Amino acid sequence: MKKNIYLLLILFVVPMYACNNLETFEVEEYLDTEPILIPEDEIAFLHISDTHGSDRSLEPACGFLNMTDCSFGLLSGDIDATSEMKDMLLSCTKPFLMIPGNHDAYDDGGEHKFRTRMLDPMQDINNVVFGAEQCNYWHRDFYKAGYSLRVIGIDQWQTDHYSHKERESPSILTQEQIDWFIQVLKDSYDFDGIIIMIHEGFGNAMVGQRDTNVTNDFISIYAKDYENGYDYAGVYNTLIIPDIVEAYLTGENLAAKEYMNANYLDKVTVTTDFQGPHDNFIAYFGGHAHWDMVEHLKDYPRQLQSLVAYGGYRTGSSLNDLVKTVNGEFSFTINLNMIDFKNRTITIKRLGSTVKVDGTKREQISFTY
Repeated sequence: MKKNIYLLLILFVVPMYACNNLETFEVEEYLDTEPILIPEDEIAFLHISDTHGSDRSLEPACGFLNMTDCSFGLLSGDIDATSEMKDMLLSCTKPFLMIPGNHDAYDDGGEHKFRTRMLDPMQDINNVVFGAEQCNYWHRDFYKAGYSLRVIGIDQWQTDHYSHKERESPSILTQEQIDWFIQVLKDSYDFDGIIIMIHEGFGNAMVGQRDTNVTNDFISIYAKDYENGYDYAGVYNTLIIPDIVEAYLTGENLAAKEYMNANYLDKVTVTTDFQGPHDNFIAYFGGHAHWDMVEHLKDYPRQLQSLVAYGGYRTGSSLNDLVKTVNGEFSFTINLNMIDFKNRTITIKRLGSTVKVDGTKREQISFTY
């Protein structure tokens, strides 16, 4: 990967979205002028999503990852990686962890090809522990200054044996993956923190798991009161993951609860026997919606989700409320996440594009867990 990484950054916004003032910059210069200081006792990581074949956020994310004290990066699906993007990922000196999105799962060969094309080539660097042969779900543990963090990657599209129509739902989770997920959580009692990477978050349409009454600087203008069916996490077993996490947090276990998969004949049965309660779950990290959204799930007040905006170009950028470049194609979106275990907080800082279409800024937000 080239050391000199150039991107276009927006300098300011004028009314009616007319912003044509741009500046190129180098990652090295950005770090020199705005140093990213990560405390020695905190674990920090980068998060991007939905590159869709673009290196607009991937290239600088690799640069930041290699040049800072970040421990790893997350790329939460819809990667559609080109050969150049794969070379960038392989140039990372630290783990850049990935899970498939809907486009990775069924637009280009299915889940097994995602494993062989994306995950296996990165395994020497990422060193994840896969849940089964040929699967795309895994976990990876990180340690720093006496603290421990477990990262769990969920595959919401185990799609190979479903029709194209059924594969449109991100709720295809096999019994095998669910049983694995429960066991991984049972093995996580002693970790200081747990984060879970998904592609599609838990939305407001149909299931009401977004609280549209909540607003903060990290909820996209376009996400507020969005009424159509794009912002949702499927119509089948949408709540299976939050329900399992809730059982883990509270110790109120699930007893043979059934969730429907992509068709009415295919069901997943969940029984948990967690020895709870636990307080080490931090957040979900995903994408898909192409906008920013950081908030707690409705009816699950201890479950935070962070969805990062679209970071590429071509289709989909219209849903990102950050001001675009002069040609309207992309904005540079990377989240820096810093976990303060001592004070039980996570701080999310936007690197790159921060100016929203209404002229306000999206810079930093913190939550306790």
